[in-house]
Amino acid sequence: MTEFTQKIKKVPHEILMGDTIKNGPVTEVSLCSFEDTKAVIRFDKPLAKLIGLDRIAEYQLLCSIQEFGISPEVLYFDPDQGIQIWRYVSGNHLKITTQTKTSRLQEIGKILKTIHQIKPTTPLPLFGSFIERYQDLLGGKENRKIIEAGFSLYEEISTDETPLVLSHNDLNPDNLLWVNSLFVLDWEYVSFNHPYFDLACLIEYLQLDHKNINELLIAYNTDLDPVDIQQLFLWREFNNFLTFFWLMIIKKYSIISDKERSLLVKLEQRLSRKKS
Repeated sequence: MTEFTQKIKKVPHEILMGDTIKNGPVTEVSLCSFEDTKAVIRFDKPLAKLIGLDRIAEYQLLCSIQEFGISPEVLYFDPDQGIQIWRYVSGNHLKITTQTKTSRLQEIGKILKTIHQIKPTTPLPLFGSFIERYQDLLGGKENRKIIEAGFSLYEEISTDETPLVLSHNDLNPDNLLWVNSLFVLDWEYVSFNHPYFDLACLIEYLQLDHKNINELLIAYNTDLDPVDIQQLFLWREFNNFLTFFWLMIIKKYSIISDKERSLLVKLEQRLSRKKS
Protein backbone atom coordinates (compact mmCIF):
# COMPACT_ATOMS: atom_id res chain seq x y z
CA MET A 1 0.00 0.00 0.00
CA THR A 2 2.94 2.36 0.58
CA GLU A 3 3.42 2.76 -3.18
CA PHE A 4 -0.07 4.29 -3.39
CA THR A 5 0.27 6.62 -0.38
CA GLN A 6 1.28 9.61 -2.48
CA LYS A 7 -1.63 9.03 -4.84
CA ILE A 8 -4.09 9.05 -1.92
CA LYS A 9 -2.70 12.38 -0.76
CA LYS A 10 -3.58 13.91 -4.14
CA VAL A 11 -7.27 12.95 -3.83
CA PRO A 12 -9.18 16.11 -2.73
CA HIS A 13 -11.37 14.14 -0.31
CA GLU A 14 -10.99 12.50 3.07
CA ILE A 15 -9.98 8.86 2.66
CA LEU A 16 -9.29 6.37 5.44
CA MET A 17 -7.81 3.14 4.16
CA GLY A 18 -9.07 -0.27 5.27
CA ASP A 19 -8.18 -3.89 4.55
CA THR A 20 -6.91 -5.03 1.17
CA ILE A 21 -9.51 -7.08 -0.71
CA LYS A 22 -7.39 -8.08 -3.68
CA ASN A 23 -3.78 -7.50 -4.68
CA GLY A 24 -3.34 -8.75 -8.23
CA PRO A 25 -1.00 -8.08 -11.15
CA VAL A 26 -3.26 -5.37 -12.65
CA THR A 27 -4.81 -3.67 -9.62
CA GLU A 28 -4.87 -3.47 -5.85
CA VAL A 29 -8.34 -3.16 -4.33
CA SER A 30 -9.05 -2.17 -0.73
CA LEU A 31 -11.87 -1.15 1.54
CA CYS A 32 -11.88 2.49 2.55
CA SER A 33 -13.94 5.29 4.01
CA PHE A 34 -14.58 8.05 1.47
CA GLU A 35 -16.03 11.17 3.09
CA ASP A 36 -17.54 8.94 5.82
CA THR A 37 -19.05 6.61 3.20
CA LYS A 38 -18.02 2.95 3.17
CA ALA A 39 -16.35 2.42 -0.17
CA VAL A 40 -13.90 0.41 -2.24
CA ILE A 41 -10.79 1.92 -3.80
CA ARG A 42 -8.88 0.52 -6.77
CA PHE A 43 -5.32 1.44 -7.71
CA ASP A 44 -3.95 0.60 -11.15
CA LYS A 45 -0.59 -1.05 -11.59
CA PRO A 46 1.57 -0.66 -14.74
CA LEU A 47 0.10 -3.80 -16.33
CA ALA A 48 -3.30 -2.08 -16.59
CA LYS A 49 -1.94 0.33 -19.19
CA LEU A 50 0.15 -2.35 -20.91
CA ILE A 51 -2.87 -4.54 -21.67
CA GLY A 52 -4.85 -1.54 -22.91
CA LEU A 53 -7.58 -1.08 -20.30
CA ASP A 54 -9.71 1.96 -21.15
CA ARG A 55 -10.54 3.44 -17.75
CA ILE A 56 -12.43 6.41 -19.17
CA ALA A 57 -14.73 4.14 -21.19
CA GLU A 58 -15.30 1.99 -18.10
CA TYR A 59 -16.13 5.03 -15.95
CA GLN A 60 -18.51 6.53 -18.51
CA LEU A 61 -20.25 3.19 -18.95
CA LEU A 62 -20.74 2.74 -15.20
CA CYS A 63 -22.23 6.23 -14.92
CA SER A 64 -24.61 5.57 -17.81
CA ILE A 65 -26.02 2.26 -16.49
CA GLN A 66 -26.70 3.26 -12.87
CA GLU A 67 -30.46 3.25 -13.55
CA PHE A 68 -30.38 -0.54 -13.98
CA GLY A 69 -29.12 -1.16 -10.43
CA ILE A 70 -26.66 -3.86 -11.44
CA SER A 71 -23.31 -2.07 -11.11
CA PRO A 72 -21.38 -0.07 -8.48
CA GLU A 73 -21.85 3.68 -8.07
CA VAL A 74 -18.59 5.50 -8.78
CA LEU A 75 -17.79 8.09 -6.11
CA TYR A 76 -14.43 9.31 -7.43
CA PHE A 77 -12.39 8.77 -10.58
CA ASP A 78 -8.90 9.95 -11.57
CA PRO A 79 -7.56 8.17 -14.67
CA ASP A 80 -4.22 9.98 -14.49
CA GLN A 81 -3.53 8.60 -11.03
CA GLY A 82 -5.15 5.27 -11.85
CA ILE A 83 -7.69 5.55 -9.03
CA GLN A 84 -11.36 4.66 -8.93
CA ILE A 85 -13.55 4.65 -5.83
CA TRP A 86 -17.07 3.22 -5.70
CA ARG A 87 -19.70 2.78 -3.02
CA TYR A 88 -19.39 -0.47 -1.09
CA VAL A 89 -22.09 -3.04 -1.72
CA SER A 90 -22.74 -5.84 0.76
CA GLY A 91 -23.60 -9.23 -0.70
CA ASN A 92 -22.49 -12.82 -1.17
CA HIS A 93 -20.38 -14.01 -4.08
CA LEU A 94 -22.44 -16.14 -6.41
CA LYS A 95 -22.23 -19.91 -6.04
CA ILE A 96 -24.11 -22.47 -8.10
CA THR A 97 -24.69 -26.00 -6.82
CA THR A 98 -26.98 -28.86 -7.76
CA GLN A 99 -29.37 -27.51 -5.11
CA THR A 100 -29.44 -24.00 -6.59
CA LYS A 101 -33.00 -22.87 -7.17
CA THR A 102 -34.14 -22.52 -10.75
CA SER A 103 -35.35 -19.01 -9.89
CA ARG A 104 -31.78 -17.84 -9.22
CA LEU A 105 -30.49 -19.12 -12.55
CA GLN A 106 -33.47 -17.52 -14.24
CA GLU A 107 -32.61 -14.21 -12.58
CA ILE A 108 -29.01 -14.49 -13.79
CA GLY A 109 -30.15 -15.20 -17.35
CA LYS A 110 -32.59 -12.28 -17.34
CA ILE A 111 -30.02 -9.82 -15.97
CA LEU A 112 -27.43 -10.90 -18.52
CA LYS A 113 -30.01 -10.38 -21.25
CA THR A 114 -30.68 -6.91 -19.84
CA ILE A 115 -26.97 -6.10 -19.99
CA HIS A 116 -26.74 -7.31 -23.58
CA GLN A 117 -29.74 -5.18 -24.58
CA ILE A 118 -28.32 -1.93 -23.15
CA LYS A 119 -27.36 0.53 -25.87
CA PRO A 120 -24.33 2.43 -24.51
CA THR A 121 -24.34 6.16 -25.14
CA THR A 122 -20.54 6.39 -24.81
CA PRO A 123 -17.80 4.90 -27.02
CA LEU A 124 -16.56 1.46 -26.04
CA PRO A 125 -13.71 -0.67 -27.42
CA LEU A 126 -14.28 -3.80 -29.45
CA PHE A 127 -13.34 -7.09 -27.81
CA GLY A 128 -11.13 -7.75 -30.81
CA SER A 129 -8.87 -4.88 -29.71
CA PHE A 130 -8.04 -6.83 -26.53
CA ILE A 131 -7.27 -9.90 -28.60
CA GLU A 132 -4.97 -7.90 -30.88
CA ARG A 133 -3.16 -6.48 -27.84
CA TYR A 134 -2.74 -9.97 -26.39
CA GLN A 135 -1.32 -11.18 -29.71
CA ASP A 136 1.27 -8.40 -29.61
CA LEU A 137 2.19 -9.13 -26.00
CA LEU A 138 2.49 -12.89 -26.52
CA GLY A 139 5.30 -12.74 -29.06
CA GLY A 140 7.95 -15.42 -28.67
CA LYS A 141 8.23 -19.17 -28.99
CA GLU A 142 6.92 -20.36 -25.63
CA ASN A 143 3.71 -22.42 -26.00
CA ARG A 144 3.42 -21.17 -29.57
CA LYS A 145 1.20 -24.03 -30.77
CA ILE A 146 -1.37 -23.46 -28.01
CA ILE A 147 -1.34 -19.70 -28.54
CA GLU A 148 -1.81 -20.00 -32.30
CA ALA A 149 -4.59 -22.55 -31.83
CA GLY A 150 -6.40 -20.15 -29.48
CA PHE A 151 -6.19 -17.19 -31.84
CA SER A 152 -7.27 -19.39 -34.75
CA LEU A 153 -10.32 -20.49 -32.78
CA TYR A 154 -11.20 -16.86 -32.08
CA GLU A 155 -10.98 -16.00 -35.77
CA GLU A 156 -13.26 -18.94 -36.56
CA ILE A 157 -16.03 -18.13 -34.09
CA SER A 158 -15.98 -14.32 -34.19
CA THR A 159 -16.63 -13.91 -37.91
CA ASP A 160 -20.33 -14.78 -37.99
CA GLU A 161 -22.93 -12.04 -38.47
CA THR A 162 -24.29 -12.05 -34.92
CA PRO A 163 -24.70 -8.41 -33.76
CA LEU A 164 -22.22 -7.40 -31.07
CA VAL A 165 -23.60 -6.44 -27.66
CA LEU A 166 -22.46 -4.69 -24.50
CA SER A 167 -20.37 -7.37 -22.78
CA HIS A 168 -18.81 -7.53 -19.33
CA ASN A 169 -16.24 -10.13 -20.48
CA ASP A 170 -15.15 -11.29 -17.00
CA LEU A 171 -18.15 -12.94 -15.36
CA ASN A 172 -16.22 -14.98 -12.80
CA PRO A 173 -17.63 -15.59 -9.27
CA ASP A 174 -15.45 -12.85 -7.70
CA ASN A 175 -17.28 -10.32 -9.88
CA LEU A 176 -20.79 -11.60 -9.16
CA LEU A 177 -22.58 -10.58 -5.96
CA TRP A 178 -26.04 -11.66 -4.92
CA VAL A 179 -27.74 -8.60 -3.37
CA ASN A 180 -31.41 -9.61 -3.52
CA SER A 181 -30.60 -10.00 -7.22
CA LEU A 182 -27.40 -10.20 -9.27
CA PHE A 183 -24.91 -7.33 -8.91
CA VAL A 184 -21.92 -7.20 -11.26
CA LEU A 185 -18.50 -5.81 -10.29
CA ASP A 186 -15.27 -4.99 -12.15
CA TRP A 187 -16.32 -3.74 -15.57
CA GLU A 188 -12.72 -3.02 -16.59
CA TYR A 189 -12.83 -5.36 -19.62
CA VAL A 190 -16.17 -4.05 -20.87
CA SER A 191 -16.48 -3.88 -24.65
CA PHE A 192 -18.70 -4.74 -27.58
CA ASN A 193 -18.49 -8.49 -28.08
CA HIS A 194 -20.35 -11.55 -29.32
CA PRO A 195 -23.19 -12.34 -26.85
CA TYR A 196 -22.06 -15.93 -26.49
CA PHE A 197 -18.85 -14.94 -24.73
CA ASP A 198 -20.55 -13.75 -21.51
CA LEU A 199 -22.78 -16.84 -21.57
CA ALA A 200 -19.73 -19.05 -22.06
CA CYS A 201 -17.94 -17.33 -19.16
CA LEU A 202 -20.86 -18.01 -16.82
CA ILE A 203 -21.07 -21.65 -17.88
CA GLU A 204 -17.33 -22.21 -17.50
CA TYR A 205 -16.61 -20.22 -14.34
CA LEU A 206 -19.70 -21.49 -12.51
CA GLN A 207 -19.21 -25.02 -13.88
CA LEU A 208 -22.87 -25.33 -14.77
CA ASP A 209 -24.21 -28.79 -15.49
CA HIS A 210 -26.54 -29.62 -18.39
CA LYS A 211 -29.69 -28.90 -16.34
CA ASN A 212 -28.40 -25.53 -15.11
CA ILE A 213 -27.23 -24.54 -18.59
CA ASN A 214 -30.73 -25.16 -19.94
CA GLU A 215 -32.29 -23.10 -17.14
CA LEU A 216 -29.88 -20.24 -17.81
CA LEU A 217 -30.50 -20.25 -21.55
CA ILE A 218 -34.29 -20.45 -21.23
CA ALA A 219 -34.26 -17.30 -19.09
CA TYR A 220 -31.74 -15.55 -21.36
CA ASN A 221 -33.54 -16.36 -24.59
CA THR A 222 -36.33 -13.82 -24.16
CA ASP A 223 -36.51 -13.04 -27.89
CA LEU A 224 -36.94 -16.72 -28.76
CA ASP A 225 -33.85 -16.66 -30.98
CA PRO A 226 -32.36 -20.14 -30.44
CA VAL A 227 -28.87 -20.33 -28.96
CA ASP A 228 -26.48 -22.36 -31.09
CA ILE A 229 -25.15 -24.80 -28.48
CA GLN A 230 -22.25 -25.93 -30.64
CA GLN A 231 -21.05 -22.35 -31.15
CA LEU A 232 -21.64 -21.55 -27.49
CA PHE A 233 -19.35 -24.36 -26.44
CA LEU A 234 -16.67 -23.20 -28.88
CA TRP A 235 -16.79 -19.86 -27.08
CA ARG A 236 -16.49 -21.74 -23.81
CA GLU A 237 -13.38 -23.45 -25.17
CA PHE A 238 -12.00 -20.09 -26.26
CA ASN A 239 -12.54 -18.76 -22.73
CA ASN A 240 -10.01 -21.33 -21.55
CA PHE A 241 -7.55 -20.18 -24.20
CA LEU A 242 -8.10 -16.57 -23.13
CA THR A 243 -7.38 -17.46 -19.50
CA PHE A 244 -4.22 -19.17 -20.69
CA PHE A 245 -3.20 -16.06 -22.67
CA TRP A 246 -3.81 -13.90 -19.62
CA LEU A 247 -1.69 -16.11 -17.35
CA MET A 248 1.11 -16.14 -19.92
CA ILE A 249 1.05 -12.34 -19.99
CA ILE A 250 1.21 -12.17 -16.18
CA LYS A 251 4.15 -14.58 -16.19
CA LYS A 252 5.97 -12.54 -18.84
CA TYR A 253 5.30 -8.99 -17.64
CA SER A 254 4.49 -9.18 -13.93
CA ILE A 255 4.73 -11.51 -10.93
CA ILE A 256 2.69 -14.68 -11.18
CA SER A 257 1.37 -16.21 -7.96
CA ASP A 258 1.67 -19.89 -7.08
CA LYS A 259 -2.08 -20.31 -7.61
CA GLU A 260 -1.90 -18.68 -11.05
CA ARG A 261 1.15 -20.73 -11.99
CA SER A 262 -0.64 -23.93 -11.02
CA LEU A 263 -3.64 -22.98 -13.16
CA LEU A 264 -1.33 -22.12 -16.05
CA VAL A 265 0.22 -25.59 -15.91
CA LYS A 266 -3.20 -27.28 -15.80
CA LEU A 267 -4.46 -25.26 -18.75
CA GLU A 268 -1.29 -25.96 -20.72
CA GLN A 269 -1.81 -29.68 -20.22
CA ARG A 270 -5.51 -29.48 -21.04
CA LEU A 271 -5.13 -27.35 -24.17
CA SER A 272 -2.16 -29.37 -25.40
CA ARG A 273 -4.26 -32.53 -25.29
CA LYS A 274 -7.02 -30.82 -27.26
CA LYS A 275 -4.64 -29.80 -30.03
CA SER A 276 -2.39 -32.85 -30.09
